[in-house]
Amino acid sequence: MRETSLDPQAVEQLQREAAKLKKINAALMSRVERSMDQQLNAFSLFETAIALDHKVRDRTYQLREALHSVERANEGLNRLDTILTRMSEATRLEQLVREGERERFNARAVLAGCISGYAGVYPHRRFELATGETPVMLNGAPDLFAQMLDKLAANAVDFSSGEDAVKFSLEQNDNEAVLILTNSGVLLPAEMQGRLFESMISMRPRSHAGEPHLGLGLYIVRMIAEFHGGRVAAHNRPDGSGVVFELHFPVAG
Repeated sequence: MRETSLDPQAVEQLQREAAKLKKINAALMSRVERSMDQQLNAFSLFETAIALDHKVRDRTYQLREALHSVERANEGLNRLDTILTRMSEATRLEQLVREGERERFNARAVLAGCISGYAGVYPHRRFELATGETPVMLNGAPDLFAQMLDKLAANAVDFSSGEDAVKFSLEQNDNEAVLILTNSGVLLPAEMQGRLFESMISMRPRSHAGEPHLGLGLYIVRMIAEFHGGRVAAHNRPDGSGVVFELHFPVAG
């Protein structure tokens, strides 16, 4: 049998080709490994991003809840401040009523001045005044009388409806002065008519104007009216269109 011998040059060429293939294979394997590492890194980064996103969302929710809690706390503090301010006002007025000095004053002039000022305080509500020119003299305190009128006006504005004006009138009948306020709108429930001027009585709903109402406004009206020797009452209009407030005062001698 004849032996076949390889050409040394051919062997050398094959060895070089094999070495090239080995390098190419090593390079391909290295690239594949790098690609896998990059994919693993990318996936790891993706997982990290998702985890961070959840943490950010949770933290954002917690911060929003904390902010809402702070806002609710601030609202509570503001309501408490309003309550304390109004109770302080009522206490101060009670003291003035007990200890205040009396003087003769023209109630008609005080009423006219207040009505003139209400146009600026309540620009969306009309006020009308029906009264004569003759002074109506009372014994009391003009400043307190003006505060009483302010409370009546504020109450009328809160419960008025439509475009009808809030109407004031002041007349003197012999030895008595009669102040009347009428406004269209919400009627008085029958059970409220005898209790409307008591302390802590209010017809406003809880959500009215977003602020607390202690039912002190009309209580202050009654307190000041009594300081001037007067009495106050409220009833619905006969035609059911609104409410009438009547205040009677003895005129000054």
